[in-house]
Amino acid sequence: MDIKQQLEDFLFKMVFATIPIVLLFGLFTAATTGLSAPSVDVENELDRTETILQDIETNLPENVPPQVLGQLGVARDMQNDGRSSFENGEQMLALHMTMQAREIARRAEATISQITSQDTYIPEALLRLLEGNAEFIEELSPAMDELGTEVTRANFTAAVDMQNEAWSAFDNGDFEVAGKLAETAQNKLYQIKKAVAAEENRFDPEHVAAKLEQALELLGRAEEKIPEGAAEAMRLLNTSKEIYSESEALLMQGRSQEAVRMLEEVVSLTQRAVRLSEKRGLRSAELVETLSRTDDYLQSTQQVAEESGRGDAINILERADDMQQQAKLALNTADNAQAEKLTLEARRLAELAMRTAQEKEGINIEEVEKAVIHTDDLIADLNPQIEESGQSAAIDLIRRAEQLQAEAIAHMDRGRFKEALTTTRAAAETVRRAEKLAGLQ
Repeated sequence: MDIKQQLEDFLFKMVFATIPIVLLFGLFTAATTGLSAPSVDVENELDRTETILQDIETNLPENVPPQVLGQLGVARDMQNDGRSSFENGEQMLALHMTMQAREIARRAEATISQITSQDTYIPEALLRLLEGNAEFIEELSPAMDELGTEVTRANFTAAVDMQNEAWSAFDNGDFEVAGKLAETAQNKLYQIKKAVAAEENRFDPEHVAAKLEQALELLGRAEEKIPEGAAEAMRLLNTSKEIYSESEALLMQGRSQEAVRMLEEVVSLTQRAVRLSEKRGLRSAELVETLSRTDDYLQSTQQVAEESGRGDAINILERADDMQQQAKLALNTADNAQAEKLTLEARRLAELAMRTAQEKEGINIEEVEKAVIHTDDLIADLNPQIEESGQSAAIDLIRRAEQLQAEAIAHMDRGRFKEALTTTRAAAETVRRAEKLAGLQ
């Protein structure tokens, strides 16, 4: 049976499986669905709402308007329903009920505060922002585990924590802090929504079918290209076939997200298998030509490096020369794959030496390396303490410092030493600011 016929047969079997896939996407936005457990700790949110309700109920002033008492009654009923839903295993419904109960209770509390104290000012816009965030969290919760990546889930948890901190600041009358936290949480939630929407689009039936066809065709071509004697490549190909079969089973169950990720792995492994078989078949004559081109490039780079007077460029070139000698030794022992790997690495180092030699302003590599190590140590030492401080602004800064440090290391690997030095110093300064915000200085 050819590839096209296999694909048609399988898609025919999926006719009825496609319907639940589409319906599943439609349910992602329904906050009361019980299809999957949310990323948020539902039991913790229930306890948090219970504490808020008990605090309001215990401290009720005299002559509370009936409408406020009615609001609190509704909040209490919804909270009890949420607790019952949780005990019955309906986590998404429980989260929906407790978040609704909390927002009704908060609104009642704000009304009470305005009635009991003429001096108390409750900014309505801030209250609406906080309530809007709560609705946003409800909307996104069902999709987190199905469509959220590891980064998205972490950002969602951070947004929920920030929203809770905003409410705490609101309760304490610190409206400026509450507003900043709520706005930051809202921005995070908007970004998460965009990411989730992008992920959702990846798993529509047409995309799934396209991925399935791509993987199947690639497997067919690989079987034709890879010789039976290429044992390692054949092992990868067989693994790809097994994963493909598992993805078919997942698709029939309507588990499209897992299936697509498996199909992507099939594509990656199969491509690696083909490349591996091609490398093993590399003819010695072609490899000799590759080494010869590296020799020529090393020679031209040597002249530029010496004329520049850049010691750092010369040091890099010496490492490239050593690598090239190892490549020639590997070729002499018929280890073609190793020879190819080493000569290409020598070429990469020579290119790095060339870029370094052409820089107008000299940068001491040792200075850059010391600065990078210093920033690494700084992040490693202070990151746990900043995390423990619970200060969201400080935690955001330490995350930014880690990103900058990663960029600095990438610059250094590419021979962009000035950029590496500037970036790693910026990362170190960001860590210091985070340290100060966390109250550690």
